[in-house]
Amino acid sequence: MIVLGGSNDIDGNYKETIPQGLSKVLPLAKKTNIIFNSVPTRFDRFDLKDPVINANQIISSQVTRYPDRKTGKIRMDTGIERLNRNCYTRHGLHLNRRGKTELCTMWSKLVIDCVSNSNIFLDQLGKAER
Repeated sequence: MIVLGGSNDIDGNYKETIPQGLSKVLPLAKKTNIIFNSVPTRFDRFDLKDPVINANQIISSQVTRYPDRKTGKIRMDTGIERLNRNCYTRHGLHLNRRGKTELCTMWSKLVIDCVSNSNIFLDQLGKAER
């Protein structure tokens, strides 16, 4: 399962809704592999830069603290944070074709890794650690 949250309501009560959502999804790791993604950068509203960063910190801390993370069933991927402005549409909110292609390429590598069950996790910098 790949979980990607958007940033449409990021200026609202994300500090409450993200933990609530994660508490419903994280237990599913007992039955399937889960890849959590960072909330994408917004290039249309720079005033939302800090809330996006904070939201990603909440997701990362909850995912990395979850007890089943070390089983290889839960992964945190920050690859979407490395997509540059050229990967977004003109208005800067949505990914364009290039961005979607790059994101899907990243995901395909992670899914293959999950299937091969090799216990690689992506840290905050997007570097692999064993």
